[in-house]
Amino acid sequence: MTLDVHFTSFEILQVSVPARPEMGIPASARFDSIPLTLVVGRTNLGFEALGESSRVDGVEAIERTLRQLLHIPLNDWTPSTRWMRDSHETGFVSGMMRTRRLFSWEACEDLSMFLLESLWLDAMGRAAGAPAHVLLGGAVRRRVKADFWAAQPDAQELAALVAKAHGFGCRGLKMKSDPEGNTAFALAEIARDVPANFEFTIDPMFNWRSLHQSRRIFETLSALGLTIRVEDPFPFEVIEDWQMARQRYSLPIIWHTRSEEDLRIALREQTADAFNIACRSAHEAVYLSHVLAFHKKDCWFGSQLESGIFQQVRLHSACVAPTCVLASDLQSQWVREHCLVDPPMTTMEGYAEVSDSPGLGVELNRDAVARFLVRRWTVE
Repeated sequence: MTLDVHFTSFEILQVSVPARPEMGIPASARFDSIPLTLVVGRTNLGFEALGESSRVDGVEAIERTLRQLLHIPLNDWTPSTRWMRDSHETGFVSGMMRTRRLFSWEACEDLSMFLLESLWLDAMGRAAGAPAHVLLGGAVRRRVKADFWAAQPDAQELAALVAKAHGFGCRGLKMKSDPEGNTAFALAEIARDVPANFEFTIDPMFNWRSLHQSRRIFETLSALGLTIRVEDPFPFEVIEDWQMARQRYSLPIIWHTRSEEDLRIALREQTADAFNIACRSAHEAVYLSHVLAFHKKDCWFGSQLESGIFQQVRLHSACVAPTCVLASDLQSQWVREHCLVDPPMTTMEGYAEVSDSPGLGVELNRDAVARFLVRRWTVE
């Protein structure tokens, strides 16, 4: 006999959780002005499951998604197949019509894939008494590398953040950069005081316009004797600069892939040593990690500085991805004033521990939610 699990109603909670003041995030880069949308789904079996949408999902998309989940047996489908549809596009290679159907993350126009998969993973895991990673294919590791995060700190701020990160049990830090390489030169100022085996990722977000313009930055970083990765240094259009940077410097170059097509271009043109997979879905991220296995490339999973709910989705998906061996962006609870769930993610020696509790393994901290609540409503 198949166990029938379905949602009977949803409580929607929009919260605005500020960044911690000590993170030094400039006003021009504030992400915390966009509310997070959390969802508590009540089931016919009496328990509640947690979900979270993407920060870019509008209210209409969120409500439309939830109405499609009401009273629908969850064990009849998976997040990858729920919104599957036929494709009317031509194939990437053959030029003929594609025969493979589009996965949900490719076909979920005007719907929230993040919300669908987080609710499904938590509800089905709780019903089955199994952690979410079992539903994603099974853990290949029990701990996931996780780095600290910074915006664009100066040398003094960076030194303090490295110390804080080390105290939290992190062994690496990711930070942004302006077009002139401000954080690269800040790192050069404190390089002698960096703890042993502490690593850095610098992400200019395509702002180093060309290799010619950023040559001094690359030469400075290469001379520091630290493990430093450079993510998205140049615009995607200047492929030759990506290729030359890999040839001339020992710094690993990282390509931030947001879709299968992005990844296809990077692999074909050999633009990167490894990848940040930050796409429309955790299921898609796992799918792309298997693609990377054929190319012997490593990756990490990115984030949207979400709450602790979707942070757990990323943690569970990272532990099942065979090539996700680099430090993932699981820094939400350090960057924001509260992660809104209990227990918070545990980090030791640069690794985040994966929960074996049913579902996502966390409960909503109602006191924290009340503190940051902006709006509450229901769908039933």
